[in-house]
Amino acid sequence: MKKRLLGFIFTLMILLSFTACENSAKAESLPSETADYSAEPNINNSADDMVIGNVTGKVISLESDRITLELNNEQISFEIGSKTSIKGNIEESKPATVYYMGNISKTDKLTLAEIITGDIGSDGLPDAEIEEDTPDYVYATVSGRADEILAGMSLEEKIGQMFLISNNCREDTEQLINDYHIGGLVMLAPDFEYESKATVREKISSLQEKSSIGLFIATEEEGGEVNSISRFSQFRAVPFWSAQDLYSEGGFGYIETISIEKAALLDSLGINLNLSPFCNIVDNRDSAFFKRSLGQSAQITADFASAVVTTFKEHNVGTAVKYFPGYDGNGDETSQIITDSRSYTAFEEIDFAPFKAAIRKGTEFIMLSHNIVTCMDGENPASLSPAVNEILRTELGFAGIAVTDDLSKLPDYDDSKGETAVKAVKAGNDILYTCSCEEEIKAIVKAVNSGEIPLDNIDISVLRILNAKLRLGIIE
Repeated sequence: MKKRLLGFIFTLMILLSFTACENSAKAESLPSETADYSAEPNINNSADDMVIGNVTGKVISLESDRITLELNNEQISFEIGSKTSIKGNIEESKPATVYYMGNISKTDKLTLAEIITGDIGSDGLPDAEIEEDTPDYVYATVSGRADEILAGMSLEEKIGQMFLISNNCREDTEQLINDYHIGGLVMLAPDFEYESKATVREKISSLQEKSSIGLFIATEEEGGEVNSISRFSQFRAVPFWSAQDLYSEGGFGYIETISIEKAALLDSLGINLNLSPFCNIVDNRDSAFFKRSLGQSAQITADFASAVVTTFKEHNVGTAVKYFPGYDGNGDETSQIITDSRSYTAFEEIDFAPFKAAIRKGTEFIMLSHNIVTCMDGENPASLSPAVNEILRTELGFAGIAVTDDLSKLPDYDDSKGETAVKAVKAGNDILYTCSCEEEIKAIVKAVNSGEIPLDNIDISVLRILNAKLRLGIIE
């Protein structure tokens, strides 16, 4: 699978650095079935025009310097560059998937990273494996609306969008929205305990009206030990069962049925994001997280992730699959940072499977844990690690929103809020889940103004956020 992503990874690195390239001579003939194509890439330097995504369509034509696909009865052309990797036999009237950079609504600014056909590719992989590598879901928007919104935002407004703040009955929520332009709120059990369905709907609606850019309104409704809403009888007669109990009782039939009910409940309250499902594979029954896991194999857990993400998308509620990159339950994860010393092969063969499945089905978010995974980064928690974020992007191909676990759970966070926030952004996270934002936003603004954090990186994260809000109908 790694070979298949090399072309995409290399060009993605170019995008993130926004290095301008000069055009060179283009080859005169089409590539052979297994050859890479050579021509100089045309990278636009404006972050406002940059979207990373993929689409699948019918090939209308393949020329020496571009390919044209038919998508939803519309023809769109993509420029072929020197780093464009072509896999398989590209034929007219046959499907092909392209991974591109640019704004799909501005076709003169599209640059291809890779083309993959539905046929057997140059590495000789069978159809099933190629299909597994080709996402079902396109993370880019075709409207260009996100670019328009981004162009009108100040630096402070952009950075504010990168914060998901825990609410917990706080009294300064409106101030956070007005003064810091936060991207969203997390409402947990204290926010529901003494409320009714009507009062929750009214409160959320009022908060949305006060936000110039619609808010992510998130909660944690996993089932079992983690129920922020259904634990209270005014919202559901009995709390939602855990995924493990549902699967034991009725398999995926129960899981899908309850996922439908759960998504419908959240949507009816105005909640558009569930910090769920929990997709880690935990074999250790003494682990604090065992009961939150499905308690099944990597493949069955991957199928579970697919089912939950698909169901929630059908009800227009986002999901945040957690916790990347996974762990084997080797300590009390609720009270300390855990060091995971397993080999990288263990993650490839086991832990990555549910995340790959969720990405394929279009989860909007993946949440990064605070564990230190020595085979990826021996110094930093995953939530603050550039190496872990790079693996998520390049090895797993995730183009959605990377969100940290609650940063306030990190040791000494109160004494290093600004420093930690800057580190989290530099690591590649798009959204920081915290209990505060004033010091954090000031520190990030300072880091951008000094050049420590490139403005282009902020713009890419905000584009991901705005596109997700457009897809979920939070903004128009």
